[in-house]
Amino acid sequence: MDKSIQNIDIFNASAALIFSELYKNIPVPITLNYQNLSSQIHKDNDTVSQEIIIAVFINTVTWLKKSGFIWLDAEGELDVYGALLSPKGLEVLSIIPEISIDGEPIGKQLTSLQSESTNTDIAALIQIAITAGSKLP
Repeated sequence: MDKSIQNIDIFNASAALIFSELYKNIPVPITLNYQNLSSQIHKDNDTVSQEIIIAVFINTVTWLKKSGFIWLDAEGELDVYGALLSPKGLEVLSIIPEISIDGEPIGKQLTSLQSESTNTDIAALIQIAITAGSKLP
């Protein structure tokens, strides 16, 4: 498999997991542990080393922060402290897309999909969220 394809799949899975965790805990800031969260992705992606998954996961957090979807208080080597959805992040996760499961917003769908998801379902929801977020100020 092409490395760029692997990275986008890991990015989508990482973004979905981050959004899901933050959505479940809104408005309470939480700590995200890269090792724990990336191991959830690694179990479904055993052809890619966990080190690569952690590297993409860390960069996904950075990308989501720079894009204005999440807020962070501090970043450690393997943890992010005070992680919280920004108003922009909450707004995009509150969108009810056409591919909605029972008319549920993206955030709720991502939370539901974590246990029974396919890469295609997750990628479609992440793409909708990021596209909608790019149109926000």
